Amino acid sequence: MKCFQCGAEVKTGHENFLYEASGLPGITLVGVEVSRCPACGEYEVSIPHIEELHRVIAHALARRVARLASSEIRYLRKWAVGTCG
Repeated sequence: MKCFQCGAEVKTGHENFLYEASGLPGITLVGVEVSRCPACGEYEVSIPHIEELHRVIAHALARRVARLASSEIRYLRKWAVGTCG
């Protein structure tokens, strides 16, 4: 597979990935497939069943006893109206 940015050959493997796109701090996906370009540093992450992932995150937040942070409330609000994923 070639890098979309520079055309170099990318290397694909499984690794833990900090899922910052969720908008929540500290969400790490374990063992997801990541393709990285050794030449320019570009990467692509394959997240299977992303809708299910967002549902699991939302349900875990909803079950929490502790007070939610503002980022967690924003996530739940977006998920409830269907804009996550």
